[in-house]
Amino acid sequence: MGLGEGTVVKKDGKWAFYPVGQGVDTLEKKRTVPLDAFVTIDGKQLQHGSRENLRPFNGDELRRILRVGLCLPCHQNYDDPAYKDYDPARPCPEYVEP
Repeated sequence: MGLGEGTVVKKDGKWAFYPVGQGVDTLEKKRTVPLDAFVTIDGKQLQHGSRENLRPFNGDELRRILRVGLCLPCHQNYDDPAYKDYDPARPCPEYVEP
């Protein structure tokens, strides 16, 4: 997803990301972004790609990806009816917000 290595959690209805990498210290006494992080959980681009059309996911795309991920523990098969005509605005009736 471009976040780098770490843990994604949803708390109080908001996504948060806790990276493993913390970047490196520079001569200017600043710290870089984690070297494996391309984007923040909110979709802010941290690094640029080497190709013209390469870009990270934006915030909306990241939230949509993460929302589908909440379905995977219960709906593990591709032929599961939950994936037919998937509507991200319709929450799963079996899902309970942590």
